[in-house]
Formats: sequence, structure tokens, C-alpha cells
Amino acid sequence: MISPMDMIQILGLAAGACTSLAAVPQLYKTWKTKEVENISLKMFLLYVVGMSMWLTYGIIKSDLPIIITNAIALTFHGMMLFFKLKYKNKAAAETAPA
Repeated sequence: MISPMDMIQILGLAAGACTSLAAVPQLYKTWKTKEVENISLKMFLLYVVGMSMWLTYGIIKSDLPIIITNAIALTFHGMMLFFKLKYKNKAAAETAPA
């Protein structure tokens, strides 16, 4: 039988998996299209800072669901931030006169 504490850990991991994996479709689309014009740099900067803080909090508290899910989410959103910075000039280059 699963204890109430185990159920809480499972709930935390499941919730974290959902929120962490929510970034995957946008990440995949951005990787394929290299279009970042409509992606907010400020939002992703703030998101990465917030997740870094959650990860630090999880490490301090030794809370495995918080550590795992925020490490995954930080990786995905860090990749989005990387793509935003890497491809930011693509739209400007395509619309610039030749």
C-alpha cells in the first residue's frame, strides 16, 4: 500500500512533469522554424530566474519533486532563452532590403 507521504511525492512529481513538459511543443516548434519574433525575452528571463530560485529552494529543502521538475523545466526554458537569443536577428535579416 502506498503511504500518504508517497502519494504526496507522486503528486508533486506528476504536477512538475506536466508543467515542465508544457514547454516542449514551443521548444520543438522554435527549433524547427527558428522563428522567435513573437516570443517574449523578458518572460523567459523571468521564468529562468524563478526556476533557478525554485531549484535552489528544492535543494535547500532536499525536496526531490521540486529539484527534479525544476531542473527539467530550467533546462527546457533555458534552451528557449538560448534560441530566442540565437535566432533574434533572423526576422530582421529576412525583412531587410537586399
